[in-house]
Amino acid sequence: MSVNEWTTVLAEWTGEERLLELLAHHYGLEVTQAQPMGGVLKLHTDQGAYVLKRVRMKDQDRWKLLDEVATYLTDAKKSVRILATPVKTNKGQLVIDGYRFRYVLLPWIEAAPVQLNGKEDWIKVARHLAEMHQSSKNFAPGDNYREYEWIGHWQERWQRDLQHLNIFQTAAKWTVQPNELDHIWLDISRFTIGMMENLLEYYQKIGGDKLATESSTFGKIRHGRLRQPNILKGSDGTLHLVDWNELALDVRAADVAQLLLYAYGRTGSPEILEAILEGYQTKGKCSQEEFALIYARLLFPEKLIRLLENTYLNQGLSLDEAVKRVRPLLKIEEKKIGLLQTYHSILKQKMNVSIPQLDWIRNEIQPS
Repeated sequence: MSVNEWTTVLAEWTGEERLLELLAHHYGLEVTQAQPMGGVLKLHTDQGAYVLKRVRMKDQDRWKLLDEVATYLTDAKKSVRILATPVKTNKGQLVIDGYRFRYVLLPWIEAAPVQLNGKEDWIKVARHLAEMHQSSKNFAPGDNYREYEWIGHWQERWQRDLQHLNIFQTAAKWTVQPNELDHIWLDISRFTIGMMENLLEYYQKIGGDKLATESSTFGKIRHGRLRQPNILKGSDGTLHLVDWNELALDVRAADVAQLLLYAYGRTGSPEILEAILEGYQTKGKCSQEEFALIYARLLFPEKLIRLLENTYLNQGLSLDEAVKRVRPLLKIEEKKIGLLQTYHSILKQKMNVSIPQLDWIRNEIQPS
């Protein structure tokens, strides 16, 4: 295509009529081809392949944090490839302003989503995750990233979430014309609120934020979006974690819990859960107390709470979209009792680890 033709095509995809000029001005790149791929734009240029990604206004500081993490791991010659370091502009900036959106440029990684067909695949992912956490244990951010600082703040955040759930329940109960989401939420609100109350009691019982802070000596970075499309495997077998939109300064228990939840949702297999835990232990051995933190994190209905906040509080989702998204989340929450029982059983029977558990979950009978 000619320059004019590419300008027209990119304008249709991005709404940016002068995107080629912006890339040439800020990076000195001449785009020869482009294609949308999974929410980003892959650019073929005279200097190689890149990814152009939109930056949400609220995430600019997160990209600064991500750049610090990537630089730290690169400088420290860590073996794990945590992420591709963002490409800075000719003036050393991380983010550029378009006419409609802000963007960040990343090197293109020649890789494909990892296959998760059996135990060995999950073990490799768990080991890679453990290496990432281990590599970040001495990381100290240069700036104040309070918004992304979760270490030692789980309790206050969860108490805030519980307050929001009570507010959402009251709002749905007393609205004059309840909509479909109101009805769905009211059906599960009592259980969800009860789960959060149980979670806070359990968290205090095991030592809470003090324990979490102590465990940060084994890792200080949380990926937060662990699922197959974000775990890539190169032709040389190297794994890469991508899509760091939920990057936070947090303890490794959060990521381990998320990977277990994702694996159980995909497979329902105790053998896969066991493989993940054993694989992780070979690279980053967790203590008994950390296994209790993972249990607490598994109790946390994070995705459901964020959807409700995005709908009732921030009004960032339409009613139709919220209803569409809430149903899969309810299925995830339904599976959690079986997951928590299985997790506790694996720890006790296979790993000789005993942690506290909630009595009602321990005694809950699962459907055959």
